[in-house]
Parts: sequence; structure tokens; C-alpha cells
Amino acid sequence: MPIQKFNTSEKRNIDVTNFVGDKDRLFFDVATRTFRLGDGVTPGGLVLNTGGGGGGSLTGINDYTTGPIMTLTDVNVNIENSFTIESDEGLNPVKVTSYVLYGITTNNTFTELFRDAANTRISCQDYTTYFYEADIVARNNTTPDYAAFKIKGAIDMGAGASTIAINDQKEIVYAGSQDNYDADVVADDTNDAISIRVRGGTGETLRWCAMVKVTEVTQS
Repeated sequence: MPIQKFNTSEKRNIDVTNFVGDKDRLFFDVATRTFRLGDGVTPGGLVLNTGGGGGGSLTGINDYTTGPIMTLTDVNVNIENSFTIESDEGLNPVKVTSYVLYGITTNNTFTELFRDAANTRISCQDYTTYFYEADIVARNNTTPDYAAFKIKGAIDMGAGASTIAINDQKEIVYAGSQDNYDADVVADDTNDAISIRVRGGTGETLRWCAMVKVTEVTQS
């Protein structure tokens, strides 16, 4: 008997009545506070009955209908790709977002990490200043050998202008037995993005993961 492990990500500007979910995958409609099961065919999915009785209700989620508040009380909540906390401002809300990026290196040239298989970056917006904290870790499976870095800094982007680094600070926790592994955070002016780049070793396959927390403020 198969089970589905939940991984959630927020999809904005989508009308749930037109959304066709993946087959046998759950999604949550924030407007109506309803869980729905996708069948790969039906727009809006199949609304699930979460009422009490017979052990059929969902546990670990308390929905306060007087406001847009949801309390998660499960031991572990798995969120896929990114997670954002923002203010209640309608225009230019300040916010903090945590991103997970990943990738593989097979040589000693810098390689960019991405948020997903579509090579999505951490994008920058006009009139916005960003403070980032990046925890980056890697491991190969032959030596084995490892790498771990913490990088902090700030990046600014003007109105269609350059995406520039204000400053940066790097702590090398471990950089491989030959000290040849490296990581960097770059203000990517070409793509207007915060770019996470890593370097492994020649002839070595390393798997990389980065957890990047970005605090941003917009003033236009």
C-alpha cells in the first residue's frame, strides 16, 4: 500500500477553480480553507471532508477563521523549495525567505546551485536591498571528504540598474583535506539574482546543498 509524503510550496496568482492538481497529490486552497485531492483531470480537485467523526479529521493543523492564521503543531513540517514570512503591507511588504538550493560538481571550476531542476535562482527586484545568510555543505562518497561554509553579506538592486554586492563575510568551517573546495555568493547583475556558486575537486563528484535566508526591504 503506497503512501504520499507531503512537500508544500506556495503558488501565487492561481485560481483554484482552474487548477488541475497532480494525480493523488493533496493541495490546500487558502481562500476556502479546504484540502483538495488532485486526480490529474478535475479543475479544483476533489474537496476532502475534514470534519470530525470516525477518525477522519486531519490533525496537527488549527485554522483560526477570524484571521489568516494557521497553526501547525505536527512534530515535523516539510516545506519544499522555499518558505516566506512577510508583513501585512499591501505595497512593498518587507519579508524574510529561506531557500534550499542544490547541485553537483565534478571538477574544480565554480558551478552554480539552483532551487529546482528548472535552474531557478534567487531573483532580485528593483529598489530592494537584501541581507543574506548562506549555509553551504558538500560531501563526496569516495574519500570521503566534506566541505562546509557560512557566508553573510548584502546586495542591492536599483530601478533596472546594477545588482551590486555591498559587502560579504565568509567563514570556512571545512574546505576539504586539500583545502581545494570553495563556495561564494555573487551579485549576479546579468540575471538580477543572488547566485550561490561552489567549487569541488578535479575528478571528484560532490553533492552540494545550500540553505539561504534572505531578508529584504523595498523602498521605491
